[in-house]
Amino acid sequence: MRERPESARMPASGTTDRNFFTTPWSLVLAAGSLDSENGRKALGELVQRYEPALIYYLRKKFSWEEPERAKELFDAFVAKVLVEKELVGQARPMAGHQFRQFLLTALHRFVVSELRRERAQKRRPIDGVESLDELLEKGGEWLGSVSPVDFDLAWARNVVGEALRRMEQDCTASGRADIWGVFEHRLRRPILEGAEGMPYEELVVRFGLRSPTQAHNTLVTAKRKFEHFLREVISEYAADWSSVEVELRELQVILAHSG
Repeated sequence: MRERPESARMPASGTTDRNFFTTPWSLVLAAGSLDSENGRKALGELVQRYEPALIYYLRKKFSWEEPERAKELFDAFVAKVLVEKELVGQARPMAGHQFRQFLLTALHRFVVSELRRERAQKRRPIDGVESLDELLEKGGEWLGSVSPVDFDLAWARNVVGEALRRMEQDCTASGRADIWGVFEHRLRRPILEGAEGMPYEELVVRFGLRSPTQAHNTLVTAKRKFEHFLREVISEYAADWSSVEVELRELQVILAHSG
């Protein structure tokens, strides 16, 4: 895996951050060998990173209302495929969306295989699947072309949510509640909750700012800070530095299409 020199790693804030650029490929390469403690730990971190989006995909694809069924099959996938067969060790550095597709396709094939096995053994009735018989009668070509729409949407939301969490934590730790507050009331809540944007005059009073102009400038600072953390989170899914911008554009497209 090739990385840019330390001096070239510049986060959006314009300051060098040695911890900014960490790709999942350091984890992927480490998780390729589960004989070591580091390898098992790396696999655990990868699983934790992708689990929410993968489980969301299963629930949407197979129409399972309760999360327990999806979690049960996901855990089985981790144990039987990622651990026993060491699937991650077969991956090679690729673009972030390609690695997501790699995991998604493997999970999907495993789950359909498990459903087929359960149906054949009649261990339990399978409900809530969009005509299970039709699903199982479709050929290998269908299995190899899994639609990642729901998964990508869950992934994009997780990325944004994690960036927001890190930004709020950073503002709190640095004593800049005003930055988070202005961002919260002018952007986050209006965009994610449909709330009315708080007028600058009210922000001045609430956060002890000098003027509406300062409130506006604080919002500009907040936007830059959020962009920094968004890029930081995306970098953890990218194959290399140049892929961060590609992943960022892809995330924007996914969210735009989701409405």
